[in-house]
Amino acid sequence: MLIFKIIESGILDSSIKKIGGVPIYSNNKPVLKKDYVDSYNHYVYVLDNFIHYFYDNFNYNIDSGYEIIAACLKNNSDILLCNKYVFDNDNIKYYRREYDKIIVSNFYYNICTFKEELNEYFEDFLCKG
Repeated sequence: MLIFKIIESGILDSSIKKIGGVPIYSNNKPVLKKDYVDSYNHYVYVLDNFIHYFYDNFNYNIDSGYEIIAACLKNNSDILLCNKYVFDNDNIKYYRREYDKIIVSNFYYNICTFKEELNEYFEDFLCKG
């Protein structure tokens, strides 16, 4: 279902058009047979890494998790095109920070979008003095 949402939202098509086919170099030669991966494979690695990061930090049983992930990537898909090798230990902090920015940005976007509906919901919880 997640892949369907990503395809349906147009993220996959627009990102693939931006991929330049340039090699992404790695210091992990024992893991890779060559010292680089092509950008198409790296795109899939980063996408997979983001999905796991999302589910590791939120409840894996979120019913609409695939919709949330698709929405996060729709507005912030540039991280999928990053040239920093995702499995390099030197880049862990970078990717975590970027993933957090994507998630917070999506949360903020949703709050702004549904501001009126949320105001009505929270009026019941406000202290009336």
